[in-house]
Amino acid sequence: MSDLNFETLGNRSNLVGPLEAKSHRISAAGDGLDEGLHKASHHAIKDALSHMNAVKDLALNKGIQLKTQTNEYVHDRPWRFIGMAAVTGFILGFAASRKD
Repeated sequence: MSDLNFETLGNRSNLVGPLEAKSHRISAAGDGLDEGLHKASHHAIKDALSHMNAVKDLALNKGIQLKTQTNEYVHDRPWRFIGMAAVTGFILGFAASRKD
């Protein structure tokens, strides 16, 4: 700042030149930051999608396993299943018909 005086202030190019140089350095640093943020966000999105696919596959496998177990249970014990369904229907029908 000591090199600034009235003559320097009168000459606009002496002030604009150093500011433009600083602006270009800041812009270049910002470009590197933008690229870094872009890479980081791309990596985060890729990880999130990978995790979501793993959760989807796990849920699908658990659903298939539950379907298979239920099917086997009903085929192995059909009368027990029919009895449980009848009792459940009776309880729900009784509860729905009650009027206070």
